[in-house]
Amino acid sequence: MDLATLSLTTSSTRLGLEWNLSLLVQGNDSALHTQGQVVVNGSTTPGICGSLLENFNPSSGEVSLDLSTPTKSLHLEFRVTQVEENPMRIHIQNGLLRVDSKVVTFEGILDDQNNNCVPGENLTLHFAGGQAMSLEDFLTQYMGAQPCNQP
Repeated sequence: MDLATLSLTTSSTRLGLEWNLSLLVQGNDSALHTQGQVVVNGSTTPGICGSLLENFNPSSGEVSLDLSTPTKSLHLEFRVTQVEENPMRIHIQNGLLRVDSKVVTFEGILDDQNNNCVPGENLTLHFAGGQAMSLEDFLTQYMGAQPCNQP
C-alpha cells in the first residue's frame, strides 16, 4: 500500500477529507488507485469539552472521488448547495458519474419525500442518450430496491 496523501482538516466552519492512495490487491496483482476530496461546510456550537464535531450542522459541500484499476475507472463529483434536517433533504448540483466511458449527470434533491424507503424521487438522472429518470425509479427498476410501502 502506498499512502501518498491522507489528510483530515476541521474547523468551526469546515470539515475536509482528502486522500490519494494506491494499493495492490493480493492474489491477482491488480493495482487499485483512489483519490478524492470531501468537503463539508457548516456551523457549529461548542460541544462537551469544546468538541467541534459534536454539534456540527452541515450546510453545503463538495465531493470528488476517483477509483481506477488497470482496466476500469470510476469518477464521481457533485456539489451540495443546501442541507435540510427535518426532514432530511440534500440539494445537489453539478452531479457527474462516469464509469469507464459511460456518463450520467444528476441534480435535484436527495430525499425520501414519499416515505417509501427508496430515496431519490426528487433527484433527476440524465443519461448520455437523452433519457432522464429519477434516482428512485433507477434504484427500483435496475438495482432491485424495494419500497417499504407505496406512496
